[in-house]
Amino acid sequence: MNDLEFYVPSRAFCYYGAISQLGRSCFKNSRRILLITNSHLPDTAGLKSVLSTAEANGLNIILVPDIYPYSSDSVVDEVMDIARISYIEGVIGYGDVDALSVARAVALLTPQKLELQQLYDGLPDHTESLPYVEIPATSRTPFLFNGGLVLGDRYDKSTRFLQVDAFRPCAVIQDPALLKDFSRKYRVAALLDTLLLAVESYFSRKATFLSETLSLRAIGVAINNMNPQQQTPDATETLFQAQQAGFFAGLGLSMSAPGWGTAAAYSLGRLVRVPQPIIATILLPYVLEYGIKVCPEKVARMGNILGENLKGLSVVAAADRVVESLRASLGVDQLPGRLSEVGVEEQHLSQTAAKLLEVPFLEALPEPVSSQELFTFLKDAL
Repeated sequence: MNDLEFYVPSRAFCYYGAISQLGRSCFKNSRRILLITNSHLPDTAGLKSVLSTAEANGLNIILVPDIYPYSSDSVVDEVMDIARISYIEGVIGYGDVDALSVARAVALLTPQKLELQQLYDGLPDHTESLPYVEIPATSRTPFLFNGGLVLGDRYDKSTRFLQVDAFRPCAVIQDPALLKDFSRKYRVAALLDTLLLAVESYFSRKATFLSETLSLRAIGVAINNMNPQQQTPDATETLFQAQQAGFFAGLGLSMSAPGWGTAAAYSLGRLVRVPQPIIATILLPYVLEYGIKVCPEKVARMGNILGENLKGLSVVAAADRVVESLRASLGVDQLPGRLSEVGVEEQHLSQTAAKLLEVPFLEALPEPVSSQELFTFLKDAL
């Protein structure tokens, strides 16, 4: 295992013990730091490590563990009140995508005393943000090296996806040791979610040669990590490989974009109060089937990762073989296989499909889709 530091333009620390680099991030001239995290993380070893490292580096941390499961965007207003009366000079986001999104919103809105609605309406060019360090507590996020956020609408329980092109974390810290705070089942689901992100990044119309290379690497690492995650989940190499898959997928997405599976997983998860990676796990095979229809040549090229001999097969036949091989590789006990098993009903699909067309990154799908097509994709998984 080699240590990795990367600038994209976020500075990246991705290795065991990377949390120790918090002092090297971007807080040289900042001391009053707001740390925003999930409500279930305050007593974990990971957060204690973050806090002790911050203290050792002379940072005055104001802890806000107020991001409860399925919090609405009203929590941004509540945290903003704390940020303003505390005269904070920087922000740390630690936790899942919900916590990281709230932290990003606070970093963006605080310096110029902006309101959340101004973020929804579109911030002015060159909007100043506070120094922001992102520490994902899980192995993946679709917004690792880009300006994405996902927030829950307080009025209709829908999911809002935002993209602030000029915003990036000044530093990203990925430490595999943090994954130990999550159950084996959740880590397996998160790994499958990583695979979904990498597949959608690879399929994306925005994909470049470099993003495709990174996405394929993420796919390979995730698949190879599937059995270790179930058999030796706490092994050093197992945790490192899961984090590495998330890094490759996140770096690829800095040049590419997620797809409808990721968007639907966040939207449906909030509607039925089910963790997003569980929904992503269900949708992954259907996104692969979608790939056969819209970009079979890309699906076929994934055969090399799986060691499939596709010589003599047509592109579509090769793509079919790859998807079947992937399905066989992804068999996971104790995870649901249909949306109906987690409480999703047809009415949820209609509501979600209509909203998905508003998601900014779906403009990068391999082919344009209608709300009816999105509904059909989701209904296949019901």
